[in-house]
Amino acid sequence: HETRPVMYAFFQFIGPLYLKFKFQNVGKGVAKDIRAKVYFDGKEEISWYWPSLNSDDREIVYIPKPYDNWKGMLKVKEIRIVFTYQDLTGKELGKEISILPKNFDLEKSQHAVETPYMKEIVKKLEEIEKNIHHISSGFNRISVITYTPEDIENEHKEHLERVGAIEADELKKD
Repeated sequence: HETRPVMYAFFQFIGPLYLKFKFQNVGKGVAKDIRAKVYFDGKEEISWYWPSLNSDDREIVYIPKPYDNWKGMLKVKEIRIVFTYQDLTGKELGKEISILPKNFDLEKSQHAVETPYMKEIVKKLEEIEKNIHHISSGFNRISVITYTPEDIENEHKEHLERVGAIEADELKKD
């Protein structure tokens, strides 16, 4: 299983009307005879074929026409991606990925599906968002140290004195 291909999909909105899909072989083996179908609420929107993808190779597909129903897209309940492909031995492999509204927000520009590192990034971003909310709501406080121009000048003088003392000590050693 170490050398088998594994297909994943990512999607991104480009402006308000275009949608692009990135299909990637994240496995360690070559995927061949790759077929991908993308369904929005059960209706097939994209059907593509690739002869092969090496490990870590990706293919970017633009939805073939402007998506003229942006508001309708916001109401999509499920995006389903169905892959069929073969490994180098000719063994048929397949994968079906369902993207549900709880897993993505169509108003954001970039989305990824089923990748552990992306889930970790999403967790960290949610934590940052929560912390920012706590700070802005007064739940957490931030201490701020301010410096006046005089404070900066005094810090600079102290630094020069420390550097001078170090240089004097080095001269004594020589």
